[in-house]
Amino acid sequence: MKFSQLLVLGFAILLQPGNALGQSSNFHFSFDTAMAAPNQVVCLNLKVHDFYKIVSFQMILGWDKNVVDFDHVENLQLPGWSSLDFLHLNNHCLFMGWADPPGIGVTKPDGDTIASVCFKVIPMPGNSTDISLASGCGQPGSGGNEAYNAYAQNVWNSSLFVNGHIIIIPSNSAVTIPEGRNLNFQLQPNPSTSATTLMLNSPDAGNGTIRVTNLAGQLVWEQNIIYQSGQNQFLIPEDAFANAGLFLVMLKTEQGISTCFLCIN
Repeated sequence: MKFSQLLVLGFAILLQPGNALGQSSNFHFSFDTAMAAPNQVVCLNLKVHDFYKIVSFQMILGWDKNVVDFDHVENLQLPGWSSLDFLHLNNHCLFMGWADPPGIGVTKPDGDTIASVCFKVIPMPGNSTDISLASGCGQPGSGGNEAYNAYAQNVWNSSLFVNGHIIIIPSNSAVTIPEGRNLNFQLQPNPSTSATTLMLNSPDAGNGTIRVTNLAGQLVWEQNIIYQSGQNQFLIPEDAFANAGLFLVMLKTEQGISTCFLCIN
């Protein structure tokens, strides 16, 4: 191929949609929060965001080695990806890498799970750890966290990475989770260092009660609420929690009872 033809081909690639030089990227990964008892194996789903024509990536995860240890990976959803592409380092780091075998790039929907990373819990209840990006760790070669698309652009955006979080609960906890969960809710933030907000999306209006108990089943805070059809927010204040620890938040309504664990750091 002549040099002039190469130039034309290069400009054609650069002018494809979404390939402007210097374009900002929202490419990142996210994990969920999970709860597990001592000696239990718990898996966190690794989810993708802005995964557009990705040809390769590598990433290093780190955690508190006094809380969990890496166990295995499963549910790998990228072409050619296998457990051999994961390397456990120094008891608290995990290196993972992937490259598209044909080299043309893979696109995934936002929020799609591409792997489940599993850890074994090793300490007493009440501890927790983030699963976050790590540096160093004696990783192979000189590379770090990076991702390349089909246009040879490094689209990695570490500022958007969402840490995973593992909270340790007692294996023989006195707390029982009631049946009849009809109005699901979320706590934001969770974990929290102070107050948190109960986010409720209800199809109907009604009355209810929010109860917060510790793991011994002792009531630490309670409030009667009136909720409307649609989005509702209720603050659980900082003074509801005398100490850091793990709590059970219970929402009781005419439709039933919903529960969620809350970690206060």
